[in-house]
Amino acid sequence: MANVIIFGVSNISALNYAYLTNDSPHQVAGFAVDRAFIRQTHFCDLPVVAFEDLENRFPPTEYAVSVLLGYRGINEFREAKYREAKSKGYQLVSYLSSKATVWPGVEIGENTCICEGAVIQPYAKIGNNCVIGPTCFVGHHSVIGDHCFISAGAKILGDVKVGDWCVIGANATITDGVTIGQRCILGARSLITNNASERGVYIEAPTKRLAKSSDELGRLLTWSEDTKTAQIPSRD
Repeated sequence: MANVIIFGVSNISALNYAYLTNDSPHQVAGFAVDRAFIRQTHFCDLPVVAFEDLENRFPPTEYAVSVLLGYRGINEFREAKYREAKSKGYQLVSYLSSKATVWPGVEIGENTCICEGAVIQPYAKIGNNCVIGPTCFVGHHSVIGDHCFISAGAKILGDVKVGDWCVIGANATITDGVTIGQRCILGARSLITNNASERGVYIEAPTKRLAKSSDELGRLLTWSEDTKTAQIPSRD
């Protein structure tokens, strides 16, 4: 168990607070932001302090830090705050949801968040300062590098190598044995079947809007049981 200071006062910081408070052995003691961004004295009923002064208020001999941030700057912002906290002498705690399935022997780095519903198969390795979103799948013998952000529902199959600083969008799929180079961005729903070069950007075409309105299309939609019980009212 550790007394933890969370970096940030955003919605994702509140999510981090909920995770650590309700589903970990740790206890959150406060929040920290850069001095120039202090707009409040408390967040989630706990004190907010300047990150520059953190070690004076909450010394690293007694407190740990959690940095759960998004993928701003291809994860470089989260990396910078992670490294700053380490340079101050703090231990960085990871969060592993009790609702995730993580097999024994899986290696998970520090300051890494494994969200609810995720499945991490045997022999997989997750690096430092990563976010593995809800319902993600990381297959056997796959290696996720440092500072990666993997969004909800992404599927990384067996023996995949994901380089540092990658962003993988929601419901993206990487097939078996593929290598993803550093700093790649894979858009939501993308399907990667071949190796992805470093700094590559891969996107799936977005869903298009039909010319018909929902009212027009609604007249064509039926559900067999409905027609047996009542007449559908007209909107005309």
